[in-house]
Amino acid sequence: MSYITKITIAVEKSDIILLLDVIEAYKWERNIESATKRIRFAVERWEGK
Repeated sequence: MSYITKITIAVEKSDIILLLDVIEAYKWERNIESATKRIRFAVERWEGK
């Protein structure tokens, strides 16, 4: 399952915290690789890893 799919599921479940993490990552990280790492961290935290 891709991260985009997981993010979509999170939004459908009204997990606004994850959504905000994703928005913040893209908003503040100029480096896309760094933003991707932050998103991955947010998704994994949401999954309870």
